Amino acid sequence: MKTSNNVSTTILNPQKLAHFISTVHENPEVLAQVLLDSDIPDTKAHTIAVTGSTAAGKSTLIDKIIHELRDDDLTVIVLAIDPTEEESGGALLGDTIRMRDHYSDKGVFLRSFGSRGASAAVTQYLSQVIELASHFADVVLVETAGAGQADTGVKRYVDTFVVLPDTRSDAINLLKAGHHRHADILVVNVRAGSQEDERFFALLQSFAQTLPPKDGWRVPMFRVNAETGEGVGKLAREGLYVHRDFIQTP
Repeated sequence: MKTSNNVSTTILNPQKLAHFISTVHENPEVLAQVLLDSDIPDTKAHTIAVTGSTAAGKSTLIDKIIHELRDDDLTVIVLAIDPTEEESGGALLGDTIRMRDHYSDKGVFLRSFGSRGASAAVTQYLSQVIELASHFADVVLVETAGAGQADTGVKRYVDTFVVLPDTRSDAINLLKAGHHRHADILVVNVRAGSQEDERFFALLQSFAQTLPPKDGWRVPMFRVNAETGEGVGKLAREGLYVHRDFIQTP
């Protein structure tokens, strides 16, 4: 299903983008000069952050979201953040491995970062990198490192904040202040045949109904299976696109 709002207006230039990202990530103070001097388009992407605890299925979900966005001819940049080891200072940078089906797609750009000691499950200078990337594609997807309840900082840098709550949570955890309370969209990754996940989905449905609208936006909840892709098309078209249009409406 395509609409006039889902027609790509941005052609990816991966070589230029990779160079600029490296420049800005090492020295964020040059961002303004890069944007001014480098003939970068004025277009701005829809920026989306996907967060959740470790092993919540963030990378696998983003892989399936990319398929949906590309089916609608949208160009996509993924900025994936992995935790940096405190002792070695290195990071595996393995999130994009689950997105390897898109390596040869000229409409997709994948870039991994180590967290470099930054708080809130992000990387240093992330806001500058997102701002830069937003000029190069229709959609920028940011995957945080495994996040805890208080790791909501990335919300300040993006248009749409997608949260995968921990399906091991109980009613008490949901009542606590946590990143799920800051979500624009809630997603439950329900594994096939898991009664525990199904029970959590029902619990979260009850919780979501208690959340007040945010500036007129009532937070929707989507049931997906990130492994099979079930429900991801609905998430994209009835969640991500709808929120994009909502925030763009005067």
